[in-house]
Amino acid sequence: MMSLDSLRLGVLVVTLAAACAADVRRRTVPNALTFPALLLGLTLAGRQGGAPELWRALAGVGVASLALLPYAGRMLGAGDVKLLWAVGALTGPPFTLWALLCSALAGGVLALAWAARRGVLAHALRSAALGGQAMLAARSARAPEGLAADSRAGRMPYAPAIALGVVAAAGLRHWGLVP
Repeated sequence: MMSLDSLRLGVLVVTLAAACAADVRRRTVPNALTFPALLLGLTLAGRQGGAPELWRALAGVGVASLALLPYAGRMLGAGDVKLLWAVGALTGPPFTLWALLCSALAGGVLALAWAARRGVLAHALRSAALGGQAMLAARSARAPEGLAADSRAGRMPYAPAIALGVVAAAGLRHWGLVP
């Protein structure tokens, strides 16, 4: 019989793979993918360890909510945030925090490669600087002038960066470098 931990890992892997495929093809991570994974993560946590494990999964969702900051700065899409919520529900808070940090690093590297491949690296760096201003002024209803929702480089799919971040965090945990 499959353990609930193995089932959670399977759900995580399938969700990340499907999210990458959808995001690369259509530049969107569908709710039909993220919400079932989120709900399944919470359900499996509750079944595995009752209320304490359910609270741990909810805390993972809370940690993943840090992704709302780059979302407010238009650096992430809503589907990316919901995908990270599913990761949080399936893995818990410490892992989710490391996955977020690793995803940000992977996203930065992928964004530079994405922009360089399209010949718009200087424009992308300028947009990133303006996006940072937008994050700092997230309470403002308007993004700074010059920040386009879709830059000349095109909108980069971020689900692959999230998947790479999750894999990197798993590697760090496997090697005992993080809790």
